[in-house]
Amino acid sequence: MSNVEFVGMPRGKSFRRSVAARRREAVRADVEHLPPSPEFVPGRGTGTRSRPRQYPVSVSGKTHKLVVPAHSVDKKFVLVVGDSHLRTVADGNVMMPKGNLSFGIMTTPGASACHLRTEVLDATLPRTPDAVCILAPGNNLTTSSTPAVAGEEFRKLLISARERWHNVFVLDFVPRLTVSPELQNHVSREFHSVAKSLGIPRYSTLEHFPFRQRHLWVRDGVHLSDVDGMGILTQLLWQAAYMHLEVTAPAPRTPPREELYPVVLGATGEAIEALIRETRRCNAAKKNGDLLGRQLVAAQARVAGLAATVDRLQDTIDGLQLDMLEKYGQAEGAMGVERLDDD
Repeated sequence: MSNVEFVGMPRGKSFRRSVAARRREAVRADVEHLPPSPEFVPGRGTGTRSRPRQYPVSVSGKTHKLVVPAHSVDKKFVLVVGDSHLRTVADGNVMMPKGNLSFGIMTTPGASACHLRTEVLDATLPRTPDAVCILAPGNNLTTSSTPAVAGEEFRKLLISARERWHNVFVLDFVPRLTVSPELQNHVSREFHSVAKSLGIPRYSTLEHFPFRQRHLWVRDGVHLSDVDGMGILTQLLWQAAYMHLEVTAPAPRTPPREELYPVVLGATGEAIEALIRETRRCNAAKKNGDLLGRQLVAAQARVAGLAATVDRLQDTIDGLQLDMLEKYGQAEGAMGVERLDDD
């Protein structure tokens, strides 16, 4: 029997991806099971917060309140889903910034991601929101055993929210003085990774709440003070909603030229995406060109005004020179007469 040497098949992309995934899991496991930082000491805030109102218990087993603003034709409706940080807004003690957006609030105090998911699936709204903001649940910092477990709960929440409403984005959880910054960073990165994998935009909050500014929190070190802390959070909510709606707003569409039909219909997905990107780039260039044109016209008007001013100054200078020459000529004539008299 002849000896046959079997040569291994070349490893493909799927094998390399699985190896990379195992490596990531190993690194994640090392990070997740790190012992808490021994030098961390929970902090207390110095701010104040209005007394919370009592809500009825909902399907999640937590108290719950839903506030939907009156319909406004000229304002886009944004629904914010979150935990007790939204309580003061729902109660009317803290107001959202004014503008072309109206905010509905779905608050479930004490909720982790699984509770928020239950409330999202059970919610009944009078109209479909233009966008839905998921305020990432900070309660998973203490209820989840590891960042990976928190991330998996958060993934289910986002999937359920997107199944109900098409336009979803995430604002990261509000940091706490009672949990080590290392753990908060790990969970924040986990939430960011989950949102990115689902193609859902996510906006950060951690850098806007410095831990040394204790007046941003109340004494429990968890909830934000009404004036300073909630003032920052409401601004972040408004800015994130505005930026998200601006980015996702569909561009005005014009009928394509007739000769483009065969090209578009026969194009591949990548070619269509390239065509869309090029169209958007051209539209942006046109908009920039229009802006530059208006700026040029304004600059030309200013130059014309300066030129007229220069002409007036030149006329004034010429008049002064003529007056000086006349006076100088009269003076010379007088001096000549005096010299004749002397002779």
